[in-house]
Amino acid sequence: ALYIMPVAKSTELLFMNQTMVEEFMQENPQYSAKDFETWESLGKMAEAFYQWTDAKTPGSTHDGKALLGMDSFTNYFITQHHAQGNAIYETKEDGSVTFTLTEESIKKLFSNYYIPYTKGYYGGNEKYCSDDLRQDNLCGYVGSVSSVAYFPETVYGADGSETEIKMGIYAYPYFEDAEKTAIQQGAGIVALQGEEAENQAVADFIEWIAKEKGTDYAAMLSYMPTSKASVEEGNWEIIENEKVREAVETGTEQLKDYHMVKGFDFEGAYEVRMNLEDYFKSSIRQGREEYLGYLKAGMSPEEAEAAMNYEKKAADFYEGIVAVFE
Repeated sequence: ALYIMPVAKSTELLFMNQTMVEEFMQENPQYSAKDFETWESLGKMAEAFYQWTDAKTPGSTHDGKALLGMDSFTNYFITQHHAQGNAIYETKEDGSVTFTLTEESIKKLFSNYYIPYTKGYYGGNEKYCSDDLRQDNLCGYVGSVSSVAYFPETVYGADGSETEIKMGIYAYPYFEDAEKTAIQQGAGIVALQGEEAENQAVADFIEWIAKEKGTDYAAMLSYMPTSKASVEEGNWEIIENEKVREAVETGTEQLKDYHMVKGFDFEGAYEVRMNLEDYFKSSIRQGREEYLGYLKAGMSPEEAEAAMNYEKKAADFYEGIVAVFE
């Protein structure tokens, strides 16, 4: 059998340009940090944020800013499908895999992100959303704990302006009617069978790096420790970088309160993962282009929304997802 011994773990969190968030909330006191908790409240706040930023350019219309983007749509698909109580696949004793995709859940996940994205409330064009944030195209993003190392300290506007910002970190959003669920991923060690002394040396090394040096090693990677002792000890003061320390601490707290799920681990999983990611991205970007086309043609946002036929889009997306897993 193949065993991978975990030595550093990561999850996903919500990272925000806290400077802009505070400005928005000061002018819109009906919103607070609590609205970052669920997808439902996050969507409503994203609409208000778009309208708020759109109003700041009175000479033009439909140019509001997106509240957030997402680095991994596959992780979103995996975790939130599980959150609805539906496993994506089952592995039998002989190693074969049976997919158990749930149409209702997939449509819900799609609409939850697709609709706000087409309207400009969500966004992101770069490979990593931290780059979009740096270019002032996004206010925040959902990404790995390790991405905190790339969170910008300065954003650059299209007019060449530079603004120093603070970082805000929040737990991964969840649906109001579903279990709090997030991804767990990370680094591990695999050893080949050797002589008895070699096997013992490997075991000793894994125990040392995972337990005695668990926090040190994980922090060096902007990851979280894997041993229960290291997590409970919470020796975060050894992490000199304040941003990394806050991300590791927030991620570890999330571990205690969330149901953590793994990624795909079946034969051919990497290809399925990449195809799923590409399909999700292409779907939302095509939707955004279609929506903008309606606006450019002179439609009002309400007319454009009706023309999008979101229910049919969700049904088409489900059929596409089934094809990805075939």
